[in-house]
Amino acid sequence: MACKKESINKALDFKQYAIVGKYYQYLFSGDKELPFIISFGANNTTSYWSADVHFEGKYTLKGDVLTLIYGPGETKWEFKVEGEQVKAISGLRFADHGLKKVPDVNTLNGHNYSGFLTKQVDHTRALVNLKFATDLYGEIPSIGNVIPDVNYTLISNMAAVSKVGVGGSTKSIFIAMGNVLEVARIAPGANGFNYSIGTLNKN
Repeated sequence: MACKKESINKALDFKQYAIVGKYYQYLFSGDKELPFIISFGANNTTSYWSADVHFEGKYTLKGDVLTLIYGPGETKWEFKVEGEQVKAISGLRFADHGLKKVPDVNTLNGHNYSGFLTKQVDHTRALVNLKFATDLYGEIPSIGNVIPDVNYTLISNMAAVSKVGVGGSTKSIFIAMGNVLEVARIAPGANGFNYSIGTLNKN
C-alpha cells in the first residue's frame, strides 16, 4: 500500500498545482484567518505569497511528505500528501487549505468583485469594488464603473498581489475561490501597519 501511495504522489506534477487557503495570525483582539497561496515552478522551486510577505525556496517530496524550505534561514514547512490532497504537518498555523489545480487561463481577468474589507485595528468596514483585466486591476469605494489602472502580479492563474503607495507600502493579495475573492491588505498606519481583510462576491 505504501509503495502505491508513493507512486501516486511521485506522478503528481506540482507545477500544475498550488496550495491555497488561510493561516491564523493574531491581530489586535484575537486570531484572524488570512489568505495565502503557495505556487510551484521548474527545478523544484516554490513561492509563498501572502499580503505581507513573499518567500522563494525549494521543495522535496519523500514518500507522502512534501517539504518546503524558504529563505537563507531555511524555514521548513511540511505537508502530508495523499493523491490530490494535502494536510499541513508543520509550519505556519494553517487554517483551511488544500491543493488546487492551476487553471489554464487567468481566472481574475474580466471579473468584478465587491464587498467590504474590515480594518482590524478598529473594525471599521469599507466598501470595495474591484475589476480585473489581463495585468491591471481597478478599485473604487462605491458601486459603479471601475477602470483597471493598477499593476498586479498574477500567481498560478488564480491569485494576484499588488503594491501601491509610497515605496509600495500598501500590499494586497487577492485569491479567487469559486465565486468569491479572498482579500487581505496591509497598509501603514499611526501605530504601525494595519490589516484589512474580507471576502468579496463576484458580480
